[in-house]
Amino acid sequence: MEKNSKAVGVNVHYLGDESTPARTCVVCVVGGERSLVAHLSTANCYTSEHLKRPENWALVEKAKYFYIAGFFLIVFPDSIQLVAEHAASNNKLFMMNLSAPFICESFRMHMI
Repeated sequence: MEKNSKAVGVNVHYLGDESTPARTCVVCVVGGERSLVAHLSTANCYTSEHLKRPENWALVEKAKYFYIAGFFLIVFPDSIQLVAEHAASNNKLFMMNLSAPFICESFRMHMI
């Protein structure tokens, strides 16, 4: 995935974990509707230390817009908080995808 992303010009900084297989996702499309089932595996290993590495945090400082998938709340909300605070204090746009019902059901009080 990293090789293909870079081949089309995407600047990726993945956290590699040789002991955990890459995540997978199954998509079911019927008519105009779709449903996803994901096994997040390596995403569960994410740490804010990776985000705080100078080469990664430099990307946060350079960015004007932030989009974070809602599932990341399950894995490491501290990283989301770091990015959200940076965005707020620097007048940058911060966005999250809350379309999965369990995100709002499980994290409602954390987001208020």
